[in-house]
Amino acid sequence: MKKYVYILLFFACMFVTFMEVEASNCTLNDRVRFKELASKVKATYETDYIREEDSGGEVYNAYVLYLKIYNVSPELDFKLSDGINSKDLNYSMLNEDGSITIRIKDVSKVRNYKIDIYPNSYNCLTEKVRTIKLTLPMYNYNSSYDVCDGVEDYYMCQKFVFNEVDYDNFYTSVTNYKNKIASQKEEEMLLEENNEGDNVITAATKHKYVLVIIIVVLGIVATVVVLKRKGSAK
Repeated sequence: MKKYVYILLFFACMFVTFMEVEASNCTLNDRVRFKELASKVKATYETDYIREEDSGGEVYNAYVLYLKIYNVSPELDFKLSDGINSKDLNYSMLNEDGSITIRIKDVSKVRNYKIDIYPNSYNCLTEKVRTIKLTLPMYNYNSSYDVCDGVEDYYMCQKFVFNEVDYDNFYTSVTNYKNKIASQKEEEMLLEENNEGDNVITAATKHKYVLVIIIVVLGIVATVVVLKRKGSAK
């Protein structure tokens, strides 16, 4: 039995040694080229929802996130990890939109992802050329409450957030924010009305001066005409 164990250990050591030798053949030019390819890779996320059906047959919207990796080269491989689970990705998984896309259905918490990029060249398999870190938000279940109607952009009412919303202060905070917005709108309306009133007064004042000038001119003209007629009568 020990004989077989020694044989297995021998082949394992030989395999590791062989891999190290092969990795050492990764030249400086290879590393530079793979790093350049890796520098073009971009990682982002998109939010969306899918239609699902519960046990009672009722259809509802289930919100999801899509982690997307763009500018993927066929010469690179990827290892995606959230600190607990990991997944190997490669060029063969490319979608029609030009990205490797991972759908994430559990959006109940903020997740930090790490994407390690490796060459898939046989001589450079163990050479990690870049690491991308990406934080994905969590779904804010409070955003579905009616109190958020009209203030969906408020940070406590956004569908996806990077910090957990404090439910105890949720209603008070959102209500205060809505009251503040309503007060600002009321002030803006009053200011607009005052500006319109000032414009009317200004216009009337301008017209008043014009009217006075016209009356003065007409008076002068009338006086001249009367004087001329009197002079003609003599």
